[in-house]
Amino acid sequence: MRATAERETGTSELSIAKPPERVGRYLLYPPIAQGGMATVHTARLVGAEGFNRLVAAKRLHSHLADDPEFVAMFHDEARIASRVHHANVVPVLDVVTVEGELILVQEYVHGVPLSHLMKLARTSTTPIPTSIAVAILTGVLAGLHAAHEAKDDDDHPLEIIHRDVSPQNVMVSVDGVPRLLDFGIAKARTSSHHTREGIFKGKLGYMAAEQLKMQPFDRTADVYAAGVVMWELLVNDRVHDGKSELTFVNMVVNGTMPTILEAIEKRGTILDEKRRRELTALAPIVSCAMAVNARDRFATASEMMWAILSATPAASTVEIAEWVKTTGKEYLERRDKTLAANEESLRTTKPAAPKSGVQKTAEPVVMQSGAYPVSPNAHGSIESVPLDARTQVAQRSSGPWPWVVLTLAFAVMGVAVGLRYRPMLESPGNMAGVRDAFDAVPNMAASASVALPAPIDTEDASNAPTPSSGVRAAPPHTRPPVQPITPSRAATAPRATATVSASASASSSAKADCNPPFYFDGSKKVFKLNCL
Repeated sequence: MRATAERETGTSELSIAKPPERVGRYLLYPPIAQGGMATVHTARLVGAEGFNRLVAAKRLHSHLADDPEFVAMFHDEARIASRVHHANVVPVLDVVTVEGELILVQEYVHGVPLSHLMKLARTSTTPIPTSIAVAILTGVLAGLHAAHEAKDDDDHPLEIIHRDVSPQNVMVSVDGVPRLLDFGIAKARTSSHHTREGIFKGKLGYMAAEQLKMQPFDRTADVYAAGVVMWELLVNDRVHDGKSELTFVNMVVNGTMPTILEAIEKRGTILDEKRRRELTALAPIVSCAMAVNARDRFATASEMMWAILSATPAASTVEIAEWVKTTGKEYLERRDKTLAANEESLRTTKPAAPKSGVQKTAEPVVMQSGAYPVSPNAHGSIESVPLDARTQVAQRSSGPWPWVVLTLAFAVMGVAVGLRYRPMLESPGNMAGVRDAFDAVPNMAASASVALPAPIDTEDASNAPTPSSGVRAAPPHTRPPVQPITPSRAATAPRATATVSASASASSSAKADCNPPFYFDGSKKVFKLNCL
């Protein structure tokens, strides 16, 4: 049996925060919780242009980083959790594998663990209001159902079973939303790690009879665990409190667990009329969820959720938020101080600047489904990319080369056009015919369609005569008023010859409006768009 709940470290929230540790593109602050498999840190994602984001980082213990079994479990958790998209499930954002480190990056949820809230209620002997308990549990069931219904890229069910639904794995945020987390021992059809025979995983108090008997089980085992959580919320006590493990297991397997009303009566708790009416309506729902036979339970978490909502109203998120801030005030204040100390340590001890520039990727790197692509970062370590990324696009290098290439392209085009039409300008006598041709050409107005450039005949361009010693510019030509017309597609320009006739009629036979392909606006030469 393995318990995955992380316990609060306590010391890091009372002592002066240590400087953050850089791992890839993340700055890890001191741990805020720890368990048998990993420690949990608040961390800061540092991006370009001053972008940063507070996240939670689940860091595999260093002595387990070389253990293939634990590494496979960690990878399975990342893959499974990344397939679940729901407001009541804490999402996985990234996976970091660098220099013997294995870190699972999740969204940071500012709130209080349900286990802590329930402990406060037991200590104060003040039960959690029924409407609050109902709202929290139905939120968890909604997220759990989303996990059960998750599918792979081919739209096939993943058959996810959480196997660790418990108060320790529910975070109630200050915005009033309960969120399910920790898929560390979750089971799915695509899991690469498989539990060895004779080993079962989870918390004893939330295990169904078939799990304890090491028999095959399905999603209804999670429904059973949700029923136990509800039992504890309503009774305001632990389900196995004061019982030995052997006694408790026998009660679960034999179906002799007391109902919520029996347990409350045994505790001697006095109920007012309103709460008794609420618990009476919810008692059969809890009993159904905790049935010994899996076939007698709710078939899905969603079915149980709707049964609860039909029995009694749930509190709003605003009401839950107010209750969490009031009940968990001391916890939240400690966490706020920790976060503030972490930020102060970051401001006073800036991480060392990178020694070299970021290495560029020459070509796109296509990753297989389920792989975690990484790339070297500016700090000489490995920088992770989002979990579901399929392609790592090559980084664009900065520098003048794109502009140089563009300039050369325009220069080549100018030379080609010049060689094509230079023979018409060699003789000063030709300019009179050119001006006559300009007067005969209608003016071009802006239009939605633009003629495509005619292909350049490189063979004719290479055979063009050598330019004469000088070419006189034509006198300024006044541009006539613009008249809107629809330009026609430019025809292929006439082939260049050794001599050009001075007659305007000879040039118009080739194509008057593109011979030459420009006009003069004062002293400025303007090329015609439909002749380019």
